[in-house]
Formats: sequence, structure tokens, C-alpha cells
Amino acid sequence: MLPRDRFLDAAAEPLTDNAELQLAARRQLDTELSPEVGEEELAGAAERLGRQAPGRWRWIWAALVLVASVAMMFGPLWKGAMAWLEARAQMAPLVFASESRLSFHESLSKEDRLLLFGDESVPEGSGRWLPLWESDPENPMFYLEYATADYGTIPEDFLEVGERLDPGNGWFALKAAATGARDVLEREGPGRRDREARGKTVWIVNDESDVARRIELVKQGAMAERIESYHGRLAELRFSKLPRPGEFAESIPIMVYLASMRIDVDEQRLAELFAFEAGRCEREGDREAFRELATAWDRLFRARLEAARTLVETLIVNAGMGLSLPEMSSAAESLEVDAAMWKSRADRWQARKDTLKTASDADLEERTARYGSMLTSFSLPSISRQVLDPPQVTRADLLPATRVEQALLGRMMSGAGWLLLGLFGLASLSVVGMQAPLTRRMAKVLGRAFALRDALWIGGAGVLLPLAIYLVMRYATPLGRMEWGPRLTMYAVPVSHFVGLLLMWIVWPVVVAERRAVHGLGVLGWKRPGWWAWSAAVAPLAGMLCFSFAVPPGSTTVPLGVAGIACGAWSLVWFLGHAGRGVFGAARIRLQRGTVARAVRPAWLGAMLSLALLVVFFHAEERRWFAQDDLLKLGPGFTAYEAEVTEQLKRELREVIE
Repeated sequence: MLPRDRFLDAAAEPLTDNAELQLAARRQLDTELSPEVGEEELAGAAERLGRQAPGRWRWIWAALVLVASVAMMFGPLWKGAMAWLEARAQMAPLVFASESRLSFHESLSKEDRLLLFGDESVPEGSGRWLPLWESDPENPMFYLEYATADYGTIPEDFLEVGERLDPGNGWFALKAAATGARDVLEREGPGRRDREARGKTVWIVNDESDVARRIELVKQGAMAERIESYHGRLAELRFSKLPRPGEFAESIPIMVYLASMRIDVDEQRLAELFAFEAGRCEREGDREAFRELATAWDRLFRARLEAARTLVETLIVNAGMGLSLPEMSSAAESLEVDAAMWKSRADRWQARKDTLKTASDADLEERTARYGSMLTSFSLPSISRQVLDPPQVTRADLLPATRVEQALLGRMMSGAGWLLLGLFGLASLSVVGMQAPLTRRMAKVLGRAFALRDALWIGGAGVLLPLAIYLVMRYATPLGRMEWGPRLTMYAVPVSHFVGLLLMWIVWPVVVAERRAVHGLGVLGWKRPGWWAWSAAVAPLAGMLCFSFAVPPGSTTVPLGVAGIACGAWSLVWFLGHAGRGVFGAARIRLQRGTVARAVRPAWLGAMLSLALLVVFFHAEERRWFAQDDLLKLGPGFTAYEAEVTEQLKRELREVIE
């Protein structure tokens, strides 16, 4: 038998169940066989088509990839998605009320849940915290949490209970003086001065006797044995009960909880009482009362400054100083009571305020804009502006948070890429399904020409090589731009590199499979990929390089970015056109594309498995960098950097008082 007939018989033999298709297949292949093909090539092609059909290994491979991928991706991706929903629910509880329970809630003991959340069956107010106090009735810290939960009101026996539970603590008297003070004493047009009143604040007194009573409580509390609000101790106790996060997603509910902890802002009312009483002493020439008031002011603000554990607490102390110092200084000058000291305090506070208005750490702002993560680049500059001499932050300090975000971004993109490649695989099935029955059956038969060596070529050059290029560019070269944050780049480099990897995984297996198809089925006159195909294959890599060189931002950033987008677009357009010709092209083209699509599908499954592995890899990378992030490490004072700024602010305010 001639080699030509042997080839046609081998190609048509699997179609014996349909004589009409078998005859049509012989005719089509006979017309497509190149007359220049030698007998040895035909014999080799016939031998390849006579191989055992792949059988079920393709389906087994697909099932293994699906099961392994879902198993590897489910945990990390699910945790990230739940963290986002959790943060969204806490930020908008009225809209997402059904999602408002924090993820670590169920892992807590009943006692710890009561300490952290109170009685969750009560929406809000003192009733929510009554069971906490009842769990330890002799604990003044728990009592204060219950008694001050209703803003603007306290129990009638607040002072008596406070004295019984914690004798000598002046905070109960101070809290009693501040609560509801706005109802009896107001500033007319807060923040505005009445020129006719010699620059003094205009006060509206609704109940003179009650104001006098509150001022006496202020003096009593400030001169007590000690002043403790318990806020810092309670924050530390609650933080000790919170789980320690090992990754960014786990830190979100912790941050949400820390941000939701209640801060007592009634201290502002104490400053107003000091300012009002100082003005009264000045108007009435009451030097002795002012001496008592000055001693109380000094003792209170020193004590509150030392007790402050968070930046918000310290800022409240700072605001109180700013509100009361001008009035105290004016009264001291008029009454000739330590006038130089009080004037110096007021001048130092004002000078510090004026300096803060104009001063900024340009180096820090530029450094965080370039190398900070999304969180650090926005939070650190605003926090640092609260002090004259902010703590120094280096690129090395900023790097862990940036790498955490990039790893988290890679994890999310890997999950999305897995779905995208799965859709492309389904699309290739639909392309084959849209073809005529003859083309589908012939493509399945001709697919036998792809040997194990061909599959290794397609998988190696089409999947492993792009992955190696991506990892080398990301981690082994400066082209990954891993130290750059999103403020100036929007993470364009890691995003474009990942998109380039996906495009290479889509295009390269097709190009390699077409080349291997010519090697095995060249007798049909199939041509090797042309320069259009190779340009589409190189385009994603060129786009990745364009985006790499677009950073740092400069005059070439926009042109290079446009060029990178154009490269990616060309690669995708070529692929879609290539697939379109597999459906609507000539019979020979449809047959070739259908055969190649069957050979490419296992490689795409391999790429999906690689993406699942990348999810695990990025998750491990995120956890490693998260453990090294000392800048945003959470504590009772929120972050480590915020705690440093708090200590610096306290030092600067001590200098104001001295």
C-alpha cells in the first residue's frame, strides 16, 4: 500500500462508525496533501496517527487541576473576600447590618466577648455594658465603661459609686463636671471672637449655679490623689484578648475593632470650664480663686498628658490646652499671678500651632508617596503633621507594607486569572463545538499526531517559560519595581507584569502548538506561525518592559505606558482573530485551528494549576512580609508608628507646660 493511502486510511479509520464522514474525511485530506511530500514523511505521519488515542487522561488531568486548584485557592481567596466584606459591613452597618459581626467573634470565650462587645443583644448605650460591670461589680474600670456609655448623661449616684469603688480617683468628679456642661455653658459662635469684648470669648450661661457647681467639681477632681480615666488600661486589656493577625486580611477586623473603641471627648468641656472661670476671675479680680484654678489646671493637664495612651487622647489634651491657655494667660496677666509663666505657655503653644500650619516633612511625604503602601502613603504624612519632629521613616521601613500589598494584589489577580483562563478553555471548547461534525471528528483524530514530546514542548515553552520570565523579572531584577508603592504608580508594574503573564499563557501555547503541528502534520501543507503570530507572542513581554521602564515617573512615563497597553492589546487582538478564523475561516484553517485547540487545552489547564500555586505562593509571601512590618504593627494605640508619634507629641506638649 502506498504511503499516501496508508496516511488516508489511518486518518479515516476512527470514523468507521459513519461511512459518510469517513468518505468526506478521505476526500478533504486527499485534496490537502501536498504533492511535494515525500513517502517517508507520509509514512511517519501515518504512523503517528495510528497511535493509541489519549483516552481519558485529558479528563483526569482536568479533574485533578480543578480539584487541586480549588483546594489551594479556596482558603486564601475566601479569607481575603470575607475580610473585605467584614470591613465594608463595619464601615456601613446600616446598609450591611446582617454582616456586622467580626470574624474572630466566635473564637472568643463568653467572658472575652462580653469585655470586647458588651451585651450584643442590646444595640447600644449603657444597657449594652451593664452585664460587663455586673460580671465584676467591684471593678471601677467596668463601672465607668457602663456609666458613661450614654453620651451626655451619667447615673445619679455616679460620684458615690465612683468614690466607693476607687477612692481618691478624681476622674469621677471631672467626668461629672464635664457631662452635660454644654447644656449650661456655651460659646457664642464657637471659635469666633467678639472685638467689643476685648477679644474675649463670649459665653452664654444658662444656669450660673450649675456652672459654679461644675467648676468646684473640676477643682476637686484635679486636686485629688490621682486622676485615672482607665481608658488606656481598658484598651490594653481588650487588645490582649484580640487574636494576633498573621496576614493583612486577618488584621482588617482588628483594625476595625480598634478604630471603633469609644474615646471620651468630654474633656473639651473641662477646658471650656477652665476658660470660663479664668475669664470670671479676671473680670471680678478674684486672685485666690484663680490661684486655685491655675493649680488645678496644671495638675489636670499634666496628669492627662501622662495618662494618654493613644494619639486621639493626646490630641484631645492638646485641644484642651489650646482652648484654655489664652484665657488663663490673660487672667494671669491681669491678676499678676505668675503672668510670665502663663504667657510663656500660651506663646509656646501658639508658636507650635503656627509652625505646624506651615511645616511639613517634605522628605517623608515624598518617600511615602514613592515607596509607601496605600495605607502608609496616606496615613503616615497626616499623622506626622501632628508633631514638629516626626519619627524618621526610611525606605526599608516602608518596604514590608508595600510588599504585603503587592503580595495581596498578586493573590487576588491569580484568582481572577484562574477564572479567566478557565473561560478561555471553555471558549476553546465552544469554538470546536461550533465547527462542522466532520471538522470536529477529524481534529480529534489528527490530535493523535501530538506525541508526549510535543506536549512537553507546549507545556514547557508555553507555560513554564512565561512563568519563569515573570518570576525572574519580578524578583531577580530591578524591572519588578517591587519597592514602589501605588501613590505614583497605582501598582502599574506588578499589574502589567501579571497581565503580560496571562497573555503569554494564552498566546504562547497556541504558537508553540502550531509549530509542533507543522512538525507532525506538515504533510497537510500546514504552515508554521508567521511573523504576525511571533509578534503577538513577543508583544506581552515588550509591554512588561515598557511598564517597567515607565517607573520612576517622568517625561517618558505616558508614552511608555501607551506603548505597553498597545502591545498587550495587539496580542489579544491577534488571539481573537486567530480564534475567529478557526470558526469562520476556510476548511483547512478550521481543521488546523481545531486540532491545535485540542493540543493547547492541557497547557491552559497547567497554567490554571500554576495560578493556583501562585495564590499559595503569594499568600506565604504576604505572611512573611507582614511579620516584618514594624511600622504598622497593631497595638492598643493602633499602629506602632502612631504610638511613636503619640510619644513625640506628649514630649512637645510637656515642653509647652514646663
